[in-house]
Amino acid sequence: MVYRKLKPHKMDEATREDKLREIWKIEYCDRNNPIFTHDEIEVSFYEDMFDHCFFESAAWKEKDKSILSLNRLEKRLWIKATLGDASALMKQGWDKKKKSM
Repeated sequence: MVYRKLKPHKMDEATREDKLREIWKIEYCDRNNPIFTHDEIEVSFYEDMFDHCFFESAAWKEKDKSILSLNRLEKRLWIKATLGDASALMKQGWDKKKKSM
């Protein structure tokens, strides 16, 4: 499957973050349009997840989430598309608290 990309680097820098937050709110956080995985599991996203998802740290060890990541934002539409794609390769993530997959 080919996933769509956003072009945040082409947006006006002064209004980019506000526009991207609004798109996030409409595309992912609207309770009237729930998001489901390909196997019908409902997945919820919230407005306050934007910073966690789309900001990155200037220094890896700092974990300050101080920089808006245009690279992550470009792929933002992939989240919903991947959840609904039965052919997507599923992988486990790292659980930092448990220190395991």
